[in-house]
Amino acid sequence: MLYSENYISSMDRKYNTTMATDTLRNIYFSAPTSAAEPGKQIKDIIGLAGGGVKNVEIGQLRSRGDKSWETIPRQHFDMVRQTAKLTMGDKAIVSVHAPIDVDPTGFKENKWSEDNRADAEEFMKDVINKAALVKIDKNSKQSVPIAYHASGQIGTFWKWDEKKDKLVPEMAMAVIPDTGELIPLKTEEKIHTDGIKRKYIPYYTDARETYPEHTESSLEQVKHTLWEREQEQLNSLWKEQQEAVNRIKEIEKEKEAGEITKEQANAEESGWASRYKFITKHLDSALTNTYDKIAQSDPKAKKIIDTEINTITKQNPNADRDAVAHHIMMKMGLPKRAGGFGKDTVPELVKLAETFGQDQAAKTLANLAYYSYKKHGEYGPQLAVENWDPWHVMGRGADLRDGLKKARVQMVDKLVTKDKLPVRKANEIADRLIGATWDIAHINIMKRFGVPEGTPKENWNKYIKREVEAIQDDIRHIHISDNFGHSDVHLAPGMGNVPIKEFLEHMEKTGKLKEVKSVLESAGTAIHLGIPPIHAEALQHMGVSSPAWSTSPNWYEVSQNYFFGGSNYASAGFGNILPQGHFSEYGAGFSQLPTATGGMRPDQKSKFSNTPMS
Repeated sequence: MLYSENYISSMDRKYNTTMATDTLRNIYFSAPTSAAEPGKQIKDIIGLAGGGVKNVEIGQLRSRGDKSWETIPRQHFDMVRQTAKLTMGDKAIVSVHAPIDVDPTGFKENKWSEDNRADAEEFMKDVINKAALVKIDKNSKQSVPIAYHASGQIGTFWKWDEKKDKLVPEMAMAVIPDTGELIPLKTEEKIHTDGIKRKYIPYYTDARETYPEHTESSLEQVKHTLWEREQEQLNSLWKEQQEAVNRIKEIEKEKEAGEITKEQANAEESGWASRYKFITKHLDSALTNTYDKIAQSDPKAKKIIDTEINTITKQNPNADRDAVAHHIMMKMGLPKRAGGFGKDTVPELVKLAETFGQDQAAKTLANLAYYSYKKHGEYGPQLAVENWDPWHVMGRGADLRDGLKKARVQMVDKLVTKDKLPVRKANEIADRLIGATWDIAHINIMKRFGVPEGTPKENWNKYIKREVEAIQDDIRHIHISDNFGHSDVHLAPGMGNVPIKEFLEHMEKTGKLKEVKSVLESAGTAIHLGIPPIHAEALQHMGVSSPAWSTSPNWYEVSQNYFFGGSNYASAGFGNILPQGHFSEYGAGFSQLPTATGGMRPDQKSKFSNTPMS
């Protein structure tokens, strides 16, 4: 049984209880606190603990504003730790869900900026510091997971291709790093002036030759268009500069030939010299801007330009460096047969939001993980980056994996160069502090891409298993809920078609299931249906055996636990050791017990008064 183990309990059947020996071990589960009311978090923890839950996740909040993350003082997190330890035990794990409006990529309101990225990084330092406060055992070698949504920015909308048996891009977003502007790349057909109908797709995912004739990449078209504009601007300024130089030379010839007077020549030369100075200043600025764009977005193109400039100026020390730079940039993207460096050398002044977002998130995550290490040690809070909707940046398995890999590489570099750690140790720390929160319900929303209808098992085998296999080595934290593949409604397991059972069985086979905490994010059941999020069918769906039903009151039935669905469930705990029924019948002491069972006689004093019984 998943999440189940056999052990002997004082509440077993042989002790006349209804508890089965195959009992849910809640040490592998976690549940979130309120996502809207910070003030209810302590109460939520106590309630969850009363229901037998042994771990808790601080629910997501907005970053700023009323009842937001920034309004919660550090003392609150101290109280969270103390409450969890007292009610859930000293082995409990408290995880933290970071605010979802803090985007590590720097995208915000359909625009990117470095200021946004830097602001998110600074905000998350506060999250890390507060997350460190909820670690119950300060000497534990288990880090506090911070579930941190990868990005809210749209990356690629996909469409199921039955012939290729996989998803292909239907629409994607591209970003111009220099301005932060986002450009949609659509799938569409256009008729050119030659009468040929060409199909434009967002970008190539396979080798160009594998596509039908007249299939073009919108990303490549935009890339060429932007570079041609840069070249046109440089060329226009270059021509104006050369026009000024040539006119000054012509004026000298006209003066020498006596065609104009010396005074006329001097006056005209002065005007053209001023124009030359003005144009040269603008050309220099344009060259610098273009070079900077290339340096920021395309290291490969920058290397070509640097190599050529250094080669030419070394051969001719007196060469004008700007003139050389202009000459080289005009050859970028020009076919080799025309004297250029080749069509594949067009600088990438535009990038897919997906790949650019990965690069920016990697920078943020590496900086934050390094901050966590320096501030809280190698077992400091862990950045467990969560896949959001599958059309968002890093919303799919392979994309999230690639982003995390880039972040770890940067983290290792910091640890090796700044802290002089051995590479092996640096990799160990980076692997611990940078990982993934995998939300199986989020990836199920791929059904919106037109994937074939099927049972959860069929869907698992058809496409979801691929997503999990791509990210499984990076999973450090799990979120579980159910839906029908169209939106993230957070239903209880078994209510929708998310292949939860298949996923958990797969994780069990990898040996990772009991290395992570599985957070049951099924509050939508209560919100939408008004019933407890976890019930008998939900537990059975996850491979947990249902305990026997009783026909008479027993200690299970006093808990009436909300989270796991009622007192008859194995996870409900034992409720109040002295249930309310006892007090109603006999009172709070011995005074109302029958005399035969130890109750006081009418003339007898309390058994707590040090008066011997008569």
